[in-house]
Amino acid sequence: MKNLFLTLSLVLGYSINAFSQATSLTIDCQTPGWLSSMINYGDQQTLENIKVTGYINGTDIKFIRELNLNCRLSGIIDLENVKIVSGGESYGTFNTGYIGSYNPTTADDTITDFMFAYLNYIKKIILPTNIKSFSGNHQFTNTSVDTLIINGNMEAIGVGGGYGNKYWGINCIFFPEGLNYIDLGFLFHTNAGLRNIELYLPSTLEKITGKVLVLVKMLSFTVHLLILKLFKIRVILGNMATFLTSFV
Repeated sequence: MKNLFLTLSLVLGYSINAFSQATSLTIDCQTPGWLSSMINYGDQQTLENIKVTGYINGTDIKFIRELNLNCRLSGIIDLENVKIVSGGESYGTFNTGYIGSYNPTTADDTITDFMFAYLNYIKKIILPTNIKSFSGNHQFTNTSVDTLIINGNMEAIGVGGGYGNKYWGINCIFFPEGLNYIDLGFLFHTNAGLRNIELYLPSTLEKITGKVLVLVKMLSFTVHLLILKLFKIRVILGNMATFLTSFV
């Protein structure tokens, strides 16, 4: 009788484990374009957090987007140890007012146009440490993100490219060490959804420039490293009173 009970227990335990699906996975993708084949269908339906290492291209970005839009991927998307390479499929079709229908693809070590735009809510996105260019258009437009961690080997963000970015859906942005210039006009093209946003700036930052539309008034500003240090390298963008208090 005891043996029968033990056998039934083992079978029941195996059955439960066999039908339980993952909510968090770490995937090492050494062949760009193969990410989807490394996660079984059941796990794709239940996955909430994903960490990817290795190499990914447009096909893999498309798959990650589909996990968010069609499944449950809304927790952490960790791409810190990923290398983005060119090639693969376009990761989406986007309609823009200035170039019409657009099907962007990946480029080496670059956060390209619309890569994380028009997605459902995501708790945290961690970008790759080897990013060399952050000049895409609409990279996070209309996507709600609690925390965005920007990594990469860049001296500037927003120079020589970028249009129409609307980062107001992001609550908190961490910028990488080594960065010495940020154009906030590149990140916050309009005042849509204007509210408090926390920007954690690196000790290497020397200057912020740009134009941010605040209370229907365009305000140009430049903030240098000395002022940033006085404010503990933290900038709060919000209503006019908060805005002026932060920078004066």
